[in-house]
Amino acid sequence: GPLTKRDVRQAIYWAIDPAELIERSGVEAAPVDQIVPPSVFGYLPERGEARPRPEHARRLLRRAGYPNGFDVTLEMPEAFAESVGAPLAEQLRRVGVRPKVEGLSWPRLAERLHRRESPFFSVGWSCNGDASHIFEALLHTRVGESYGASNFGDYSNPDLDRVVERASTILSPGPRAEVLHEAMRIALEDLPLIPIYNRKRTYGVDARVRFVPRLNGQVILQEISWAGARPAG
Repeated sequence: GPLTKRDVRQAIYWAIDPAELIERSGVEAAPVDQIVPPSVFGYLPERGEARPRPEHARRLLRRAGYPNGFDVTLEMPEAFAESVGAPLAEQLRRVGVRPKVEGLSWPRLAERLHRRESPFFSVGWSCNGDASHIFEALLHTRVGESYGASNFGDYSNPDLDRVVERASTILSPGPRAEVLHEAMRIALEDLPLIPIYNRKRTYGVDARVRFVPRLNGQVILQEISWAGARPAG
């Protein structure tokens, strides 16, 4: 289908206005231009042009052979289908991509993703602080239950595979960052994943409690402690 073409995926990337989407959906988030936020090791410091670029998106669709656009079903968690899905679909329609948003329960969507039955979907992913987490799980060619375990689109790029595997052998931060940046450049050119925003999280914490939020959003009870002497009772 259309999404197998790089030009189409690039058109979708340039059609999206993350800032507008955040404002209209009310989601607590910050726009991103790549598949990890600045807080994650492997983030590419060089930044490209700001989105959206609708006319460029239309040119890419014409070059891909879709001058009149195309219809597609966009699957996403039902909790976000109206707040995020509706304005996202509207942005894509401006350039000719006409999504039908289908909100699914998470168990149903997860089942379809793991069976590789959903060709176009929107989901979130928590990264563990190193970009290799996303490259190895989501973008490497699927190899059993190791590499590509969550590669829901069955994406396969031998060039990216080689770079990702090379990164896994490097521990020194400087050289490792260079290799992860190389992987990021490949991913941003091919766009198997189209980044939109990075979720923010707000916590309410009692002054007597010591709590440092994790970047991946996980709350580990063993990491929470009393800030001073434990109150009586």
